[in-house]
Amino acid sequence: MQQRKFVPMGTLLLEQGAAADDAYVIESGKICISMLDDDGDEIFLDELGPGTLIGEMAVILGGGRRASARAQENVVLIVVPGKELQESMLTPGQMRTYLMELIERRQHNTQVAILKKQQEKFYITEQEMG
Repeated sequence: MQQRKFVPMGTLLLEQGAAADDAYVIESGKICISMLDDDGDEIFLDELGPGTLIGEMAVILGGGRRASARAQENVVLIVVPGKELQESMLTPGQMRTYLMELIERRQHNTQVAILKKQQEKFYITEQEMG
């Protein structure tokens, strides 16, 4: 039986750096994914909706959450126990391939967002210096 979790609009669901036990599939609603850079500035990464897996990176790769997730509207999530997700990475097949590609894509998109934010900061600093 699948466990569901209701998250009210505006609630911080995942916090960057926090420990990770489970991942989630968004059943309904939208979630904003962001992270803080080394200067403490927020970097928008994505807005995700129904059918999307979130919180998988820290569960699979270990360590703390890579980003924060906040409910943009009321959200219903399906809980994916971390142990099940980790076991799926040990078994060759479509799920393992999907997870590996998802992690690779998200890491790439995160790096692009960080570089874009750094360019914006550089441009603003350059403008201020005149």
